[in-house]
Amino acid sequence: MDKELLIEGTVLEKCAQIQSGTVTVPDGIEEIGSLAFFRCRDITRVILPDSLRRIGRKAFAGCVRLTKADIPSSVSFIDEEAFSDCERLEYVNIPEGIDSLSRAVFSGCTSLKKVFIPDSVRSIGPASFERCLSLENVSLGSPTEEVGAYAFDECISLSLMELPTSLSSIGEGTFRNCSSVSSFSLSEAVHTIPSYAFAGCSHLEDFTVPGNVTSIGMHAFEGCSSLKNITLGHSLGNIGYRAFYGCEGLPGIALPSSLVRLEAGVFEG
Repeated sequence: MDKELLIEGTVLEKCAQIQSGTVTVPDGIEEIGSLAFFRCRDITRVILPDSLRRIGRKAFAGCVRLTKADIPSSVSFIDEEAFSDCERLEYVNIPEGIDSLSRAVFSGCTSLKKVFIPDSVRSIGPASFERCLSLENVSLGSPTEEVGAYAFDECISLSLMELPTSLSSIGEGTFRNCSSVSSFSLSEAVHTIPSYAFAGCSHLEDFTVPGNVTSIGMHAFEGCSSLKNITLGHSLGNIGYRAFYGCEGLPGIALPSSLVRLEAGVFEG
């Protein structure tokens, strides 16, 4: 196996030959380099050693037959797009000790059903789980403070999303097109609901805007066709363009006295 892998010191740089089936990375390897197994389409499983510390950018991206990745507890960093477009990956464990998920790290893993996010994670990067079409439930650890833009965009099977009270920031389009979720609960630490944050959440029925939120961005709830009730917080000053466009089930909204700007088309459609 070692002859099929290009190794420099403790870094596995690249496949020297096309890999298939189960790949076992030898003990002593501390880092899997960027693009090391990029588009090795016939790998079905990878076994990683306890010596591993780091997984590089796009290390396993495009391994379309990879169904399982056993990430050891020794790993403290997984770089951008490391497992992106692994279309058959069904389960992944994120080890304790990782404090952030990099951009698009599991994006396009369309068969991913379950992911365990440990309490060590404080930040979830942009597009981390974008287009994970089969992902059914996610529970974020209590220290999580930030979820990046489009992190869960198009997670159409996601029916349960538990958000911790520590969460203080969500990005543009974070939960866009999570069309199976019926409720979200944001903490009072959140101050802004960005553009497209919940757009296309067509099963969302009730929503309470936290009291400290001062702004709702454009298209934030666009296409939430099942939304029947929304409570706006007492600090809200601005509602953006078409924020509630297409919310056809919403009978009306009580606007707070703090509101100073209501942009065009907020309640159209």
